[in-house]
Amino acid sequence: MKQLLLQAIYLFLKQVVRVSLKLFYRRTEVLGWERELFRGAGIVVSNHPSTLLDPLNVVLRVPRMVHFLANAGLFRHPFANWFFNTFYCIPIEREKDVVGRKPDNTRSFARSRKHLAEGGILYMAPEGTSEPERHLRPIKTGCARITLQAEEDHDFQLGVRIWPAGLTYSNPRACRARVVVHFGEPIEVRAFRDLYLQDPPEAVRRLTAELRRRLLELMVATRDAEEETLLSHAEALLDATRPLPWKESYFRSRRCLCALRRMATEEPKHFERWKTSLLEHCRELKELNLFPLPAFRGAFIGDALRLFLGFPFFLAGYVAHWLPMGLPLLVNRWLNDDPSYDATYKYLSGLVLFPALHLLQGWGLAALFGWGAGWIYGLGVLPLGWGAERYLSSWSRFRRRKRRLPPETRARLMEQQRALLAELEERLKSAPATCPHPPEKVPAP
Repeated sequence: MKQLLLQAIYLFLKQVVRVSLKLFYRRTEVLGWERELFRGAGIVVSNHPSTLLDPLNVVLRVPRMVHFLANAGLFRHPFANWFFNTFYCIPIEREKDVVGRKPDNTRSFARSRKHLAEGGILYMAPEGTSEPERHLRPIKTGCARITLQAEEDHDFQLGVRIWPAGLTYSNPRACRARVVVHFGEPIEVRAFRDLYLQDPPEAVRRLTAELRRRLLELMVATRDAEEETLLSHAEALLDATRPLPWKESYFRSRRCLCALRRMATEEPKHFERWKTSLLEHCRELKELNLFPLPAFRGAFIGDALRLFLGFPFFLAGYVAHWLPMGLPLLVNRWLNDDPSYDATYKYLSGLVLFPALHLLQGWGLAALFGWGAGWIYGLGVLPLGWGAERYLSSWSRFRRRKRRLPPETRARLMEQQRALLAELEERLKSAPATCPHPPEKVPAP
């Protein structure tokens, strides 16, 4: 009976997460997903740019119950220890979680292997830490060790697999951002059987390196801050002048990264000149308050008329969402001092405050003007919110475009934009969909 109750709670919470993430994110694209993908025992892994939101975005798509390998620091409080252990979490110690000794995950790894032996699925983020950036940090060897030892315990007959998933956010710290969840083909752990029987540490290194390679193929992964800055500027130029739906934009960003790396390798001098021109162009646009939308053409009068006519609806949506959207931002500002947890604080506080405040506002309207007003508010509040969001986006573009510039400045910026864009689009035509990444040395387990 207890197990059935826990399963019912798990399924209920999963539906809550499903609905809430649809509101939290503006757009979510799931690629490579198939229901049959998650047969048998295994571990689902992903990169880790957005703390709590990463496992939620991935596990929501797994049509089975999943146990989570979570940071041991979450289990310190007695209630938290009971809660997380009860609701399918296994603590994993990191160096930052222990003081004066080495991390000891012997019992946790044993629990994980037992769960795999029973045909279960685990989730883990093998980077071990979360940072809000498009970069894959070194992969820990824990995933490889758990899966290989589980197979060894059963003579490599379990059929354990590792399912990699890449996460790419338009902004991993923001509410109403966009996200791509990209699933890849599973890694068959038994394929490393012969190597493991001969040299276990080498098998662990090889499997970890393979996992890293697969994850890099499923995300936009820059190498450092300089490359991230260059790619983000190139994306801003492309999005402003050649906008695409989020899914196509994700694949274009991957090709753009490949094109930039190829240019840097094959034509370093030309690449340096082009990079300098792009960075200077974007710097000037920022100084003119035009970045990241360097668009100078458009139906100015038509846009102005649409903004004028849509203002009453925008105002209604803005007022209705001012508290439900604003208070989670304040909670994050008051309680959180770690940028990597921005999305987590906003999501968890919004999970409570967003519906509670809307219910309170609807009840207030019903009390003042009758239940009809309350029902109208309830049915119209979300469409009005989406409309207000689009209105603000349109106003931002309009405000930048209406900015008056000297004719010679406008002509020069447009010419720079055309030249930079022409070069970039020519490179994109022959750019591969996935960039080659140099192998990274995996430390001994």
